[in-house]
Amino acid sequence: MNKFYGNKWFALIISFFLTMLLFFYVKTEAHNNSAANLFTNVSEEVTETISDVPVHVTGDIDQYYVTGIPESVSVELKGPKNVINQTLQGKKFRVVTEDLSKLGTGTHYVQFKVENLSDEVSYRISPSTAEIMISQLESQSFPVEIQLNNREGVANGYEITTESTNPANVTLTGSKDTLQQIKRVYVNVTLPNNQNSNYSTEATVITEDANGKILNLSSSPETVKATITISPQGKQVPVKIETTNEDPNTHYQITLPNQQKQVTVFGEQQVLQQISQVVGTVDVSGISGQTEKEVALTIPTGARGINPEKVRITIVVQKNSESSSANASQSSSSSASESSESSNTEESQSSELSS
Repeated sequence: MNKFYGNKWFALIISFFLTMLLFFYVKTEAHNNSAANLFTNVSEEVTETISDVPVHVTGDIDQYYVTGIPESVSVELKGPKNVINQTLQGKKFRVVTEDLSKLGTGTHYVQFKVENLSDEVSYRISPSTAEIMISQLESQSFPVEIQLNNREGVANGYEITTESTNPANVTLTGSKDTLQQIKRVYVNVTLPNNQNSNYSTEATVITEDANGKILNLSSSPETVKATITISPQGKQVPVKIETTNEDPNTHYQITLPNQQKQVTVFGEQQVLQQISQVVGTVDVSGISGQTEKEVALTIPTGARGINPEKVRITIVVQKNSESSSANASQSSSSSASESSESSNTEESQSSELSS
C-alpha cells in the first residue's frame, strides 16, 4: 500500500485533480455561480437585436439610379452567447442586397441578407425585402436661386443690390422622370440682423417640384457659396458737366451717352432728398475739334458714394466766328430763297392778269 501511495503517477493525478478543483472553485466564486453554470454560460443561446444597421448595395450600378432601398434595417441575431459577443465586438457582419447588376431597369423586389456571420448564428432582418426602382441615370445643369428668408435683416439706409451663387449652376443627377419634375433649385439664406455689408455663406442646394416637395436627386456640388451684396440706399439723379479754362471765342458742346446721363447716389434718406444732381468738371483748355474725355464726378456732400464715379463725355469745339458765319450764311441763303419765291409768285400773278 505504501508503495502505491509513493508512486509518482499517483501523485501527479492527485495534483491535477486538486488543481482543477481549485480552478473551478475560483471561477465559481468570481462569477458568483455554480460550477455547472460555468459550462452553461459558455454555450448559452441568446438573442440580440441590433438597430440601424446600414444596407449596402451589391453590384455595379454606376449607370443606374436606384430608389427604394432603406438606409438601415434591424437585425436579430440568435446563437451561442460567446459567438454573439464576438460577432458584435468584431463589427464585421453587414447587411447587403442581392446583386442589382443582374436586374434591368424597372420595379423589382429585392431581398437582404447578412454577410460575415458565423454558421452557429442565425438571423432575421426587418424589413427583409424592399420594392425598388432602377432607372437609367441622367444628369442636367440647373441655375441656383437664392431664397432670402429675412430681407428685413438689412440695416436702415441700406439695400440689397445683387444676389449670386458660386458656382451659378449645379449638376443634378437622377432618373429622367425625377429631373422632369424640377420646379426650383435654390439655397436658403438668412441674414444676420442689421446687416450693412456684403454677406456670404455656404448653403445646401435644395430641389423641389411644383408642389414644394423635395426631390430625390444628387447635386454636384452639394453646397454653393451664396453672396448677398448690400449697399447704401441709392437715388438716381442727372449728371451736369461744367467746364473750366474756356476760350471766350469758342463754343463747347458736351454730350453724354444715354446710359450715363444719370448716376446713382448712395446715402441716408434725408441726405438723398437734398441732392438733385451730380456735377463733373472738365478742363477744356487746348481742346480743338471733337474730343472724348473721362470725367470724375464729385460726390455730393453727405453722400456715401456714387455709381459710376466717372463718365465719358464727347466735346465738340467750334469757334464763335465760324458759328456766326455759318449762321449768317444760312440766313442769307434763306433770304435769297424767299426773294426768289416772291419773284416767281409775282410773275405768275402777272401772267394770269394778261390772260
